[in-house]
Amino acid sequence: MKNDYQNFTTTKESAPPDIALKVKSLVQNELNPSLKIILMKLCGLHFVAGLSSLFFCHQFGHGVHRHDGLMAPLMKYGESVCQFACGGFFFLGTTLLLFFILNPDELRVVLKNRYGALLALVGLSTAGFICSGSTEVLAATTLFWIAGATVIWLVGLNFGITIKKVLKFSY
Repeated sequence: MKNDYQNFTTTKESAPPDIALKVKSLVQNELNPSLKIILMKLCGLHFVAGLSSLFFCHQFGHGVHRHDGLMAPLMKYGESVCQFACGGFFFLGTTLLLFFILNPDELRVVLKNRYGALLALVGLSTAGFICSGSTEVLAATTLFWIAGATVIWLVGLNFGITIKKVLKFSY
């Protein structure tokens, strides 16, 4: 597709300027998707995945049911370990979903901006928990939650890339 685009931009044949500009714009948007639009998609994915994770693991006092879920076995190892695992679990769904939902060009942009995307998602998560009335987010152990989220995000992205390459999906 990139070769077609390069041929289109360097051709000597003349097309009406308005049509040429429109085609060039459409192709350029396909090859270089907007980071802002991708971040909005990513935030939507994160909202759905994060909400779904509350069925299994309470986050900062919020859960979908009264059962402890994964919290009970993890708390045996301490609050820091539980926070680390919960942060990772909260981000696991987002990391897995993006490989199935985003197209290869959008995924390329996310991978190029992986740390900025992580920062946006951690900020969104933290703001969501604070707005929902959770004061536990302000605790020192929240750093372990962020560390777990970061590890799963980065490892998950690398794992997803490897799987796509092994299965020979277009990337």
